[in-house]
Amino acid sequence: MSSNNDSKKIRRSSNLRSILRLGKSSYVITLPHDWLRMMGLKRGDKVLLVTNQDGSLALYPMATDVTPRISLVLEVNADKMPERNVLERILVGAYLEGIKRVIFKTSNPDDPRFERLKQVSQKLINARYTVTHNTVEFEFQQNFDADFTNLVVRLSASLLSMIAYIKRAINGQPEYLKNIEKMENEIDRDYWWALRILVASQINRGLAINLGFRNPAHIIGNRAIIRALELAGDYAYEIAQDLQELIDSYGNIPKDTADIIAKTIDKCEDLISHSIYALHALDPLRANENLNEALELREELRRTCLELADKTIDKKFLIYLSRLISRLIDVVESVSTINEVIINRCLGSEETISRFRHLELRRE
Repeated sequence: MSSNNDSKKIRRSSNLRSILRLGKSSYVITLPHDWLRMMGLKRGDKVLLVTNQDGSLALYPMATDVTPRISLVLEVNADKMPERNVLERILVGAYLEGIKRVIFKTSNPDDPRFERLKQVSQKLINARYTVTHNTVEFEFQQNFDADFTNLVVRLSASLLSMIAYIKRAINGQPEYLKNIEKMENEIDRDYWWALRILVASQINRGLAINLGFRNPAHIIGNRAIIRALELAGDYAYEIAQDLQELIDSYGNIPKDTADIIAKTIDKCEDLISHSIYALHALDPLRANENLNEALELREELRRTCLELADKTIDKKFLIYLSRLISRLIDVVESVSTINEVIINRCLGSEETISRFRHLELRRE
């Protein structure tokens, strides 16, 4: 291997350096020459110093090109992996883990499983595929210039639209249900892309800093937030499926029953909107109110389920209604996670602790 390639390898190492005096009041340390060369840094380039909670310092180069160098290629012998759904799960997992290319080796490129892989790849942002006589190859572009905040906004907007369409279907407009599957696919697409960004940020701290993740713990919190929104989208999709079956079997829901369910859906919409507001404002007290609101809403949904059981004679119809209410409770549980992350995030930093009243964070 050439010395040039050796210099690009990331090696874990340590150096003992002395603190030097510069002028009357400044102190400096020198940086290892090998590290500067490996990072491509020169005089005048900027680096970021981050003070960790234990008082240690971390140093990150702030290069203009924040795209991590990913060169991992995964080869899969597809002919020897007949297990159901395993190939598509490998494809999605490789995408999320930041792998650059996935090559499925096969003696039969016309295998129906590869058509399914092509469909799945349409949900993966910056993905493309090529087919030869013995391979089906997927390549994922390494463009991480998306605004993570905008991805969260898109996820929450898609979720709110799904909930709104469900409410319209319950109120006698079932034609709106046909839009739900498309929105659920959009949620999956944005979720997987956001997760790929977060995984890359964990690997490449310079990328994380440039994307606004100054605290490494925030990467974990952001992962919980997007997972909560994606799960809520899955539950909304299941509600839409059950609702379509119910309408196909029984026609529109009776008005008195529809009004009861629509009232609780209104409160679910409010909780989602309030939670996203608290996230963008990083308001822990609003998040606390949201969690209390979620507790009350879960109890109301349970009471609603009992109320509907008392007035519904047809058992199959009641099962559909009970499943619908149960999935609404799941949506509330998922959205609650966002507010828990907000509170935790504000407690962990001197900069955000002031968003609480009567709290002080200090070092001993």
